[in-house]
Amino acid sequence: MRESLEDLVRSMPIRTSRESLPNLQEGGIVTYLTPETPYVWPDVILSAESDEGPSPVLLIAAPGAMGKSAAAKNIAFRLQTIYVDLAQLRVGSGSLTGELTKALGFKDAGVFVEDLKAGRASIVLDSTDEAQLGVGRENYVAFLGDLMWLLLDAEPKSQVVLLGRRDATDTTLLGLMDLGLVPPLFQIAPLSHTQACELIDQTLDKKRSGDENFVVHRQHPIPFGAMRDGLFRSIGTALEPNCEHNADYWNDVDDFLGYPPVLLALAERLAVDNPAAELGSRPAGWCNSSSPCGSAELIMQQ
Repeated sequence: MRESLEDLVRSMPIRTSRESLPNLQEGGIVTYLTPETPYVWPDVILSAESDEGPSPVLLIAAPGAMGKSAAAKNIAFRLQTIYVDLAQLRVGSGSLTGELTKALGFKDAGVFVEDLKAGRASIVLDSTDEAQLGVGRENYVAFLGDLMWLLLDAEPKSQVVLLGRRDATDTTLLGLMDLGLVPPLFQIAPLSHTQACELIDQTLDKKRSGDENFVVHRQHPIPFGAMRDGLFRSIGTALEPNCEHNADYWNDVDDFLGYPPVLLALAERLAVDNPAAELGSRPAGWCNSSSPCGSAELIMQQ
């Protein structure tokens, strides 16, 4: 099952307590995060090995550089809650409860945990992979035991989100299963064509052209889009020759073209002043008429 991560987050509890949290901007526990930009909400795919039933815990896995930490920070911002970078903590037995108390203070930590158990607040725990590497499997499993103790009799509202690379998330899933909990595990999917285009647009929105912001992609969306899709198609054909005549080629090459670091590099390549002239300089056959690249051929013929 594939769905938008943003839609999944909408089903999680947003913190509504009137008790304010201390402003923590450094260290492993952060409150009042600002959203990561540029950022495009990806889709997620439910793992066949997990359970999609209600649970107080939800796992999200992603390959390296797929935007896992950006997702974690944007989730925390959307839920108005605490972001925990486990890579900066030495996790083990009692570590989560102890770190929350130390960071928030005894009173605020108690209120927050009460809201968390009742499903009135969420918490985002990032970097499970680095946490495991830092302390070893035994201490990490002890940390999971601490988390389960914290969530004893908690409402099953996906209020605890753990993110890490797939191998680390599998370890987390197995550890929680041994403790009697089978949470849903979602994998962040490569970006779709639409999402890839949006990430490129957002990236170029932040680019400077001399003393001004770069706006060509917004002011001339048709030739820019044709140039962008022609570049996508050319790369796709180099990776998979059948893409040249396949209107739905994106799914065959999304592991590469849907990879955020690749798209950030392509955004730099696409930051040209005159996309129509760029199209005109392309050799014949650079892009054929198949969707979504047909607009490129049309412009080149004009």
